[in-house]
Amino acid sequence: MKKSDIPFNMNFSFGDDLREVPEDSHQMKKGLDWLQDKLVELGPEDNKKAAVILSHIGGYARIMGDLELSEKCYLDAIKVFEELKMSEQVFASKLRLAVTYQHKGNTSKSSEIYTKAIKVIKGSKSQSVRGYLDFALQHYGKQKFEQKLYQEALNLFMEAYELRIIKGDLELLSSTELAISKTREKLGVE
Repeated sequence: MKKSDIPFNMNFSFGDDLREVPEDSHQMKKGLDWLQDKLVELGPEDNKKAAVILSHIGGYARIMGDLELSEKCYLDAIKVFEELKMSEQVFASKLRLAVTYQHKGNTSKSSEIYTKAIKVIKGSKSQSVRGYLDFALQHYGKQKFEQKLYQEALNLFMEAYELRIIKGDLELLSSTELAISKTREKLGVE
């Protein structure tokens, strides 16, 4: 299931704190309810699909501020992905869970996940695993930003930006440019 399969507006932008903000919170809430209904409709043989839906719910619940639901869904998704021996999806879900921990104020847990993930990614020969480096750097930078460690945040954002230029994803580049701009404002640098 992709975001485009959800028949509601699940788009978001970024606030001054660099956190996601729903474009239309009413629509996103309906989309969350729709995803939860889809999850209930699945049979026991649909584990992979359930884990994907759980991951979507985890992300949108976090954006909507339901951090308990977000954490539960990510943990459930990780468990299913582990059972299915889908290590890349486990890895990606743990990175997303780190964002939820960060939003919950559990920066020690999120820092541990980010730093371990960055180390693993940088040491990996797998291109698909290496493809998560910009995500890990960007979100670890957001945590540093929230902790008012602006120079550390900027360094992480700059590294993520270079990787995102190579990826060529304009949406990702735009979010990193915003993060760099907001961080430079905090540092008093143009």
